[in-house]
Amino acid sequence: QIGSKVDLVIADIMMPEMDGIEFLSQLRRKHSDLPVLMLTSDRLESAEIRAVKTGCNGFVLKQKELNILLAWVCRLLEQPYLPAGPVDFEHSSIQ
Repeated sequence: QIGSKVDLVIADIMMPEMDGIEFLSQLRRKHSDLPVLMLTSDRLESAEIRAVKTGCNGFVLKQKELNILLAWVCRLLEQPYLPAGPVDFEHSSIQ
């Protein structure tokens, strides 16, 4: 819904128009308190360090860390963590 409050931003490090670090930097100038999770397909320590220094709240490896992503989302949205194992999104409380 247009005009709704944003509770959490999930952004990729690699984006077509600008990289995720630049996006995060611009976002932080306007929304310093908005939780942001950064995703990447490559575990580059330098990218993770830059993201943390720029103000991301969490950093997740896309292909292998779905449970970590869900744990971060739940924590940042102050929801109970889902149990480990396969996630049934159809019956999950995650919207």
